[in-house]
Amino acid sequence: MLGTVIKFDRVKGYGFILPDDETLPDFFVLPKFIMEPRCRRFLFAGWRVEFDAVTIEENPQAHNVKILSRPVAIQRSAPTPGGAK
Repeated sequence: MLGTVIKFDRVKGYGFILPDDETLPDFFVLPKFIMEPRCRRFLFAGWRVEFDAVTIEENPQAHNVKILSRPVAIQRSAPTPGGAK
């Protein structure tokens, strides 16, 4: 299943993924279910992911989460008045 990360709190250790199928609810995700090396088991809002949908005690969870894209922001400095020196 494909989706987009809508929230992930690294301090609290959980987040939520919004599936592409709008008829489904948000999926809860824990770092241990992110398929990355241990030091990189985190997500950021806006990242596209692929995951397995699992229901545990009537709560939808995302397991085997694979990161598909990591958007990169490029910060550009404003031009300096009078040109660069």
